[in-house]
Amino acid sequence: TSFVPYFNELAKNDLLLNRPQAIIYFTDGYGDFPKQPPSTPVLWLLTEDGLQDEKIPFGTPVRIMD
Repeated sequence: TSFVPYFNELAKNDLLLNRPQAIIYFTDGYGDFPKQPPSTPVLWLLTEDGLQDEKIPFGTPVRIMD
């Protein structure tokens, strides 16, 4: 999985009126992250067996437990 395309699109459309207040991403966390964090806050909802929190390069990881 690559998270880069979504964040690239977000950066292209980073207009004041169209920019989201926050991003909620449901994922296991395994994938390619963009090199630069977005200016919008990111909440990563991670699966129980997903990538370790300390390996998430930006945003706030929250673990979804079963």
